Amino acid sequence: MFISQEIEREESPAGVSMYWKNESLECWKVNAWSGAPLISRIKEFLKKANEEVGNQDSEWRTFDLDPWSVWFVMMKGEEIFSVMRVVEKRPNNLIPLEIGVIPGPEPRRYAVLDRNVADWNSVAFLRTPRGSYAAFLNCGCVADYCVKRNYSRVFGMYSPFRKGIERVYLASGAIHCVEYPGPIYFPNFLCNGELVLFKTIEIPKKSLLEIASFINLNKAQACQLLHRIMSSH
Repeated sequence: MFISQEIEREESPAGVSMYWKNESLECWKVNAWSGAPLISRIKEFLKKANEEVGNQDSEWRTFDLDPWSVWFVMMKGEEIFSVMRVVEKRPNNLIPLEIGVIPGPEPRRYAVLDRNVADWNSVAFLRTPRGSYAAFLNCGCVADYCVKRNYSRVFGMYSPFRKGIERVYLASGAIHCVEYPGPIYFPNFLCNGELVLFKTIEIPKKSLLEIASFINLNKAQACQLLHRIMSSH
């Protein structure tokens, strides 16, 4: 059975709710300000996932984004399969798109002055078939949330070393960002010893709606679409 309406359980900490589930996975929405025990597990999962693909993290990525962040976590029981984060842009904060550095003789940063926009980031999942399936559905939950929040634009970025994430984004209609074309980098953030130059993208509302539709597919349909996306060139 599919649930598309967010459920808050009495036993869950404030700021933690089940956002969606199907017969094999549950998606939990966790407000980062909640201080819930799950937050530390999410960040440890993200750290381990980065290490497994050869990413060497950077202090430039340690900005405290918790006051403006919501995590989406795909789980079965206590096991985590996928995590993703949405950071809402406010006048008093920076989103990851603004924290990264634009390459050049004089390093610069972007300034996002738009209101009602967000940044979709920190995408991580187990490198297994079930992990990929969970990430696919997690994308649907995040997009559904962004549609319900009525964001006019959602920004994101991806590493050129992570082709799977690139394919999911672009196959669903995300476009390379024109206003903030990038690439951008975080000093000392390396993948297998090489500086990561992140490509910047923008996900328009039409594409968010398409990605959100992932959660309405049954498992066979979802796996078929995921296979087609991951096999594309």
